[in-house]
Amino acid sequence: MRSASCSALALLAFTGCLFPSVDDLSSGGDASPDAPQSSIAFVQVTSTDFGASPSGTLSFDDAVGAHDTIIAAVSFDNPSATLTASDSLGSVFTTVVGPIDSPAPVHRSYLVAAVDVAGGDDAVTLTLSDSASAEFDVYLHEYAGIVSLDASAGQAGTSTTMTSGPIAVASAGELVFGFAWTNDQATAGGGFTTRSTFKDNVTEDRVTDAPGAYAATASQQGSRWTMLGGAFKGL
Repeated sequence: MRSASCSALALLAFTGCLFPSVDDLSSGGDASPDAPQSSIAFVQVTSTDFGASPSGTLSFDDAVGAHDTIIAAVSFDNPSATLTASDSLGSVFTTVVGPIDSPAPVHRSYLVAAVDVAGGDDAVTLTLSDSASAEFDVYLHEYAGIVSLDASAGQAGTSTTMTSGPIAVASAGELVFGFAWTNDQATAGGGFTTRSTFKDNVTEDRVTDAPGAYAATASQQGSRWTMLGGAFKGL
């Protein structure tokens, strides 16, 4: 897949290249030179496993930018537990999608996010209403340029192909974020950029070319999975 080049304007706005756009979600076609670029930029990611603890705190390596967005992908092996999130900056976290439960033995997954956070060093605390049995995996991401959540979807299954189901996106230039949990080796879907492969699961993102129905997609080698996706509007 060819990556779209940074424009001069993008270079002034951010230190790195903005997301490449791709023509086709399912096939992962080449990026179009005429496709719109997005105001949204990936900043950083960190991941950990809190094990059997009912709560844990994870910090980013670098300070979080003012007005940025934190997206947390979370999975754990207690199907009766629910998830809450908070941080040291006083951000308000809302559920993007979840809980989504895998086929038995059940593994439960969530996406939660806080938009327009205060800047500074940040420690994010994830808390379950009941302890996990052995796994409590957390994937924290920071993005610049997001203003709101647009739409979301989530599904579970057993096939080698994974999909969140359709996400109705209102405009071009939105971020589609995906989280693929599996019991054996996930790989990002066509057209998506991989952000984390911690514990052989995948977090990923892409930017939309036009309004319409999109999906977070991946593939896996196991026997059960969850796939969650959320679309976020940019500036």
